[in-house]
Amino acid sequence: MKPLTGIPTHTIPQLEHEGIFMRYFDETITDRNYLQLVHRDDFYLLVYQERGRSGLFVDFQELSFEGPAAFIILPGQIHYGLSSQQSAVFLVAINRHLINEQYQSLFIRPWEIFSQCH
Repeated sequence: MKPLTGIPTHTIPQLEHEGIFMRYFDETITDRNYLQLVHRDDFYLLVYQERGRSGLFVDFQELSFEGPAAFIILPGQIHYGLSSQQSAVFLVAINRHLINEQYQSLFIRPWEIFSQCH
């Protein structure tokens, strides 16, 4: 399979020199256009949806969440937002180099289990 080039890779902002970036989104955030752009990240993205409904596309699979939900987007996974309705979401981006290699499988395995369930 030919590698997908031309898909931008996001990095943690330079101001976050500790390698962790946190952000909160809710319905008061009006500019959500960047959430709908196809991209990948070079960090782990831990997502906790406090409330609402949302949909996203991760590695060519459509996912939807309603109410409280938590999930992880791994470094390199292609993703973008599809929808968001009255949602409140906490995002925690963690530099992949901060996660010890022996523990990285703890993040990967739950994703594999989750993908088989939906």
